[in-house]
Amino acid sequence: EEEEEEEQQDMITTSHHDFGDLSDPHHFRLCILEVIREEYGLYVWPCSIVLAEYVWQQRSRFVGSNVIELGAGTALPGLVAAKIGANVTLTDHCDRLEVLQNMRKICEKNHVNCKIQGLTWGEWDPTSLNLNPEMVLGADTLYSSKDFDDLFSTVSYFLRKNLDGVFITTYQSRR
Repeated sequence: EEEEEEEQQDMITTSHHDFGDLSDPHHFRLCILEVIREEYGLYVWPCSIVLAEYVWQQRSRFVGSNVIELGAGTALPGLVAAKIGANVTLTDHCDRLEVLQNMRKICEKNHVNCKIQGLTWGEWDPTSLNLNPEMVLGADTLYSSKDFDDLFSTVSYFLRKNLDGVFITTYQSRR
């Protein structure tokens, strides 16, 4: 048991992501705790970096807005949104407690205040029903076609609540 714990700790790494160049007074760096194994939610995937950069480049659209990141995993796009002044809720599957706990650690490490919530696509609880985002983010949420119906029912629910809302996603074509 102790060996297993040590082995898991050895697989944790920190990646650093800079937004803005050093001469920019709004420049910041985010440190992301990653667990290097095949768990989807514990690694910064390329789509997450692309979406985070989009949020940074379009930051004026995000300041002061309510943002939810679906399937956030290591939460890089949501953290960028929070750093630039959005009210952010980071979500991942309700059963992925390790991922949700890692998000809490990442928020603490980066001094970012985000709500963290379990949210399983296509399933509703009172906490999820009360969310009212203007921006719905999803990095690489189109990974598995078996999840599309649940993902799109969740996104459409949020967009119906806020007719000016938008869903912004990045995906990687895998063939």
